[in-house]
Amino acid sequence: MDIRSPNTVLANALTSSIDLLQPRIMLDRPRRVELSVGTQINGIPHIGTYLVIAGAFTVAEQIAQRFGVPTSVKFGALENSPYDLVESEDGRVYQRNFAHALSEVELLELIDSNYISYMKELHRLTSVPFTWSTYQSNQRRPEFRQQFLRVLDAEEQLRWVTSPSHGKLRVRVPCPRCYYSEKHAESTEIVHRDSTGAIISSLCYVHGRYDSEVSITGEDDTYLDLNTLLRNCIKEAEASSQVDTLSVMIKGGDWVMSCALVDMALGVLGYASMQTPVRFFTPEILTPTGAKLSKSLIRSGDASLDDVPSWIMDMREFRRNHPDYAEHLVILMRLLLSNPRHAFRGYSYAELLRIMDIEE
Repeated sequence: MDIRSPNTVLANALTSSIDLLQPRIMLDRPRRVELSVGTQINGIPHIGTYLVIAGAFTVAEQIAQRFGVPTSVKFGALENSPYDLVESEDGRVYQRNFAHALSEVELLELIDSNYISYMKELHRLTSVPFTWSTYQSNQRRPEFRQQFLRVLDAEEQLRWVTSPSHGKLRVRVPCPRCYYSEKHAESTEIVHRDSTGAIISSLCYVHGRYDSEVSITGEDDTYLDLNTLLRNCIKEAEASSQVDTLSVMIKGGDWVMSCALVDMALGVLGYASMQTPVRFFTPEILTPTGAKLSKSLIRSGDASLDDVPSWIMDMREFRRNHPDYAEHLVILMRLLLSNPRHAFRGYSYAELLRIMDIEE
């Protein structure tokens, strides 16, 4: 398939796309490489979401083949996205997450049908093993809680790095009675912290003020919900502390500018650039307006999507129509990775249709 991609600064510096990871592999000499990828489970996965996940498996496959280092994929299912929103009388917005709106069985069925079953197919095609977990289970781990306490110790600096417009750590703890929490955490206060944990005071629009304990052991029932930048700071700080393992964060191209703030946060926590994970950005899939194809645009029925084929926006439809759907996506990612000019750019949905050459 002929793809015409312009040269870029990064593409000009590389012979192959995987060369981006070679400096750390050659300098660190890791015993294994772990590629992390995650997604919010709100909404129906579109092709951009599936391509990021396919990117994790195909990049892992190529690392193993080229460098002879064992690789694996770690998938994070983020069920902390809003399921519904309500507005209080004073105009504040409260949210209830998927984690609390759905039962455990419903959550597992949602994650399995949209993601785990897909990754089993990717494993079959690439031989790359994978593990997965929910955000709810991750935030209870002592390692996560320990990094969170480090964040609180550096609150004065990190509040500006992770929330540049407001200068406030966005920490949400749902009300234990109704499970709603302030979306922007305006009223949240850290009222106590020490080496073993913290006490967080929050405001519920129905039940008033409540205090939540965050223990380093994670044995409490507190659901520690952090805004995206703060959550990724903790995730990458954890990965930076691993021994003999090189962590690679696989993200969509829309993350590029945001990672500058995550880098600042990691610097505040004392991590040097050669300690932190490597990041690999997969191509963005764009609408005719140049905007990223996103769940929010799809949910709102944005007019820019009127001509986009429905299967592009709904991977369930693609899967129904194409039993070999995962193979199509792996072949596509291998093609995009075959040249740095193809790998590090965006694609309109129309160009993606041309490259995939799939008749619907």
